[in-house]
Amino acid sequence: MMYLRSLSIREKNLGKEHRDLISPLNSLGFLYIHKEDYRKAEDVLKRALEIGERRLGPEDSTLVQSLTYLANAYTDMGDYVKAALLYQRALAIREKNGSLNQSEGATLLEKFATLRFLMGDFEKAEPMYRRALATREKALGAEHPDVAQAAYGMAHLHLSKGNFFEAEALLNRSIAIWEKRGGPGQPEIASALRHLAEIYRARGEYRLSEESLQRGLDILRKRYGADSYLADHLLSLATHYVDLGDYTKADSFYRQAVQIIEAKLGQSHPLIAEALRQWATSSQARGDITAVFARIRIGRLRKPMDIGRKFKTDFSFERKPL
Repeated sequence: MMYLRSLSIREKNLGKEHRDLISPLNSLGFLYIHKEDYRKAEDVLKRALEIGERRLGPEDSTLVQSLTYLANAYTDMGDYVKAALLYQRALAIREKNGSLNQSEGATLLEKFATLRFLMGDFEKAEPMYRRALATREKALGAEHPDVAQAAYGMAHLHLSKGNFFEAEALLNRSIAIWEKRGGPGQPEIASALRHLAEIYRARGEYRLSEESLQRGLDILRKRYGADSYLADHLLSLATHYVDLGDYTKADSFYRQAVQIIEAKLGQSHPLIAEALRQWATSSQARGDITAVFARIRIGRLRKPMDIGRKFKTDFSFERKPL
């Protein structure tokens, strides 16, 4: 791996504690996150952070990238408490040096708002989303892809609060920007389509719901294959077919989702408990009591999620450095 070779050369020339190691360590940690190798990411990013603290001080702006990447890793791992502390520290540094109202600060606000959302703390998440969206629009213009991402975060929050009208408008705005700037096959569009399907399903518009979900699934499979990005989408399709009373199709999608989560993220990821809970509910609806007890028993072994069905799919498409 080129990153490891480059790091090894720098360590040989500069020593293992030099400040110039921080950037390559961050890059390596970012790569591990992208590969979903979170333990390796945690190790190298902790090392980068420790070097920065010793060489530059605990409030130097250079530390923000290490703090943010490490928080991203913990968020994907489901360790929200550790992630929150790191995001909070990164925000404090940006606030102090006056960069929170710039594009980089908006990215950090979005990530921390998303974490608060995942923890069920909507009151703290909403003002951060609003500030991030306003910052993006002012700095980049109304049709920039980063503005679409900020609008999408707000839409997700409104959807969870039952504000369907606001959520639908923001989702359609995001989709229009992404299609205009990147084409109809962007993975972000798949996630937005999934949430539009939730709105359609709530209104009883099942045909539109199914069309949106199928279009999104086609985008994700073409882009990622059987990757962990598909899991939340598969759970939405399962829920759709439960509502229609088609439990055979629902079971198929539940099974695919659980297999992908376990294979890609391990059996202790928070989404496992939620997927099994949903599957058990579906089983109970058709009187399959044996399956209900089995899945609830398995679900108790896993760490529960703080709120419903949430997954990194929604917020981790932007795999680029801050």
